[in-house]
Amino acid sequence: MRCVRGSSWWLWCFAAALLAWQLQVSSILAQPAQQGEIEELKKRLEQLEQGPEGSVFELLKGIQISGFIDTTANYNFNEPKGPRTNRLRVFDVPANTFSVNLVEVALEKKAVEPGTAGFRVDFDAGRDVRFFELDPMFAGGIFTIEQAFVTYKAPLGEGLTVTFGRFVTLLGAEVIEAPDNFNISRSFLFGFAVPFTHTGLLFNYPFNSVVDLTVGVVNGWDNIDDNNDSKTFIGRLAFNVAESFMFAVAGIYGAEQTNRESPKRWVLDLMSMIMPLPGLHLVLNYDLGREDEASAVVPLDDAMWQGIALMVRYEFTKQFSLSARGELFADEDGARTGTEQDLWEITLTAAYKWVKGFETRLEYRHDHSNVQSFNRDGRPTKNQDTVATEFLFRF
Repeated sequence: MRCVRGSSWWLWCFAAALLAWQLQVSSILAQPAQQGEIEELKKRLEQLEQGPEGSVFELLKGIQISGFIDTTANYNFNEPKGPRTNRLRVFDVPANTFSVNLVEVALEKKAVEPGTAGFRVDFDAGRDVRFFELDPMFAGGIFTIEQAFVTYKAPLGEGLTVTFGRFVTLLGAEVIEAPDNFNISRSFLFGFAVPFTHTGLLFNYPFNSVVDLTVGVVNGWDNIDDNNDSKTFIGRLAFNVAESFMFAVAGIYGAEQTNRESPKRWVLDLMSMIMPLPGLHLVLNYDLGREDEASAVVPLDDAMWQGIALMVRYEFTKQFSLSARGELFADEDGARTGTEQDLWEITLTAAYKWVKGFETRLEYRHDHSNVQSFNRDGRPTKNQDTVATEFLFRF
């Protein structure tokens, strides 16, 4: 501002200078305050991104979401009639049809460190549900909660993991989830020798990097609520000898008949996995079972069943693999299949992974029984031949 001569020019110049000085000082003093506010805003943004401790954001941290979609088409060369089914199959029961077998979404937060907790929930929908879901709460529908359990890893030794809720069985070599099996169809052992799920309490303790023990008490086979006043005991001892070899012994014992505690059922399950060569996977599974007063041949007689299966997969490339399964299953008293019979089957499966997460499979299977357990054009027969193709998407 330029001062003009006059009687009070010096007063106006002094006032203008004083105002300019105050504005300069205010600007200088305001800079640290503004910088502090900016830093505070940055901290708040970082907290929002990371999730404030003790809030919902903190609980959601570490949750993994996974799942798959499994669809198939199959054809039975016997052209079965009345009903049109693949006899003695577990999941692929409807014959000559397209099917949405299973859609699964799983939420999981693992209890990794001692003193931490976790959970897992598997939501399943599709045609397969009515074949593995036997509990009255979900049976007959197309939706179920296959697993729903909480875990806590206690700070004891190597870490004692406690699991409470509903979980898949410890027995067997195959599983409900199609992408984790070598073949499209399931074995007789998977369908008739062992249970699918349990509801109860498990304790798992790894003694070291080789020996791992799991024991528990459950309501029984494939039920949420117990069907009698007796509990069932289950356990598994695994030996992880090397990355290319493991061996496990599992078993289950308890009363499974409705409102009857005296008759007991038990199964001994042996399973080993070997990788003798890169890309070559061998799985051997043996089951021996017995139940008091469960014979379908002679009323109130005891029943026994046993079977053995060998599964082989060779990965020619990262995309292409071939798998084979052969098995024998003896239902000596008809307790598991409803008929006293000896079964065997052989299955060949080719698989190709087109892109990450997407896979197609093509399968041929031959079933045989020593009695006429299958259906050829409405007439009984001892043999059954099927082909199937599968489209899998895993996420």
